[in-house]
Amino acid sequence: MPGAHVLNWTDTLTGCWADSAFVVTDLETLASDWQVIQPFCFGDSGQVLLQSVTGGTPEYVLEGELGLLPPGQYDYVVTDAHACFLDTSFFLVEPLLLEVEVAVTNHPDATADVELLISGGTPPFVVLWDDGALGPARYGLPPGLYAWLAEDARGCKVFGAELLTPNGVSVHPSESWPPVPERHVDRWCFEGLGYCELALFDGLGRTLRAWSPLEAGRYCVEAPTAPTLWVVRDLKSGRIARFWSVP
Repeated sequence: MPGAHVLNWTDTLTGCWADSAFVVTDLETLASDWQVIQPFCFGDSGQVLLQSVTGGTPEYVLEGELGLLPPGQYDYVVTDAHACFLDTSFFLVEPLLLEVEVAVTNHPDATADVELLISGGTPPFVVLWDDGALGPARYGLPPGLYAWLAEDARGCKVFGAELLTPNGVSVHPSESWPPVPERHVDRWCFEGLGYCELALFDGLGRTLRAWSPLEAGRYCVEAPTAPTLWVVRDLKSGRIARFWSVP
């Protein structure tokens, strides 16, 4: 028991005795301080960091994996020099995938309504269209190319576009557009769609390359990093759409 104690020694043969005083010190309870960073968006890793260990008797030994980790359960054991231990568990939870389904309603006058049906992610959601409009629904749109960016409360993003045609048939460039460029050292290549002109810009707003018209085929651009902005003009309607690259 912690505190001051006296131990009495007596010689049973001679009757001599002696007292020994000593103090028992209570060790501070073994404790650990952690930092847990949950995954930000679907597909991201989380992070578990051990900030400090106090109490017990140094040196300490840790069992468990630290650093950037995929979603899941992680168990840790901290053991001190006297084999006293402390076990801790954390869960890294992956957010739901932010998804957008596009619903198009065509009208006899060749206009159309476009509604973005958002699921997953973390509400509330913000939708920005390339012409500055806000909100998930657009009504009475004339034929043309319309690009959109949906963002959730965590800043996770999905972007795409709809090509509305005069004959009432909508095309979904978002299924393959903007193209995901393939990197070959400092060369980025993608497939052209054949109905528009295209300009690529880097993160500083500098033009990397421009094509007009962008016919169907394979295209490449020299750049140290992936293009961050794709500006497209539909050659039939003349309408310009901007696509945002998502980190």
